[in-house]
Amino acid sequence: MDGQLIASVQTREEAEKIAALYGIELVDFAAPAALYATEEDPQTVIQRGMDNGWPLLEINHTKELY
Repeated sequence: MDGQLIASVQTREEAEKIAALYGIELVDFAAPAALYATEEDPQTVIQRGMDNGWPLLEINHTKELY
């Protein structure tokens, strides 16, 4: 899936707050990480967070093989 972002979080509540802050969708949570989806360019989302001092998001570069 394109537009996947990840963040380091300890609780589901923290993961949900980040999703609300950025206006992105929380896809999965398993401490210590949360996976998010966005229809926006991921770099734009990350930059908006950096500009506002929000918790750090990173592009999810992990690929799953079946």
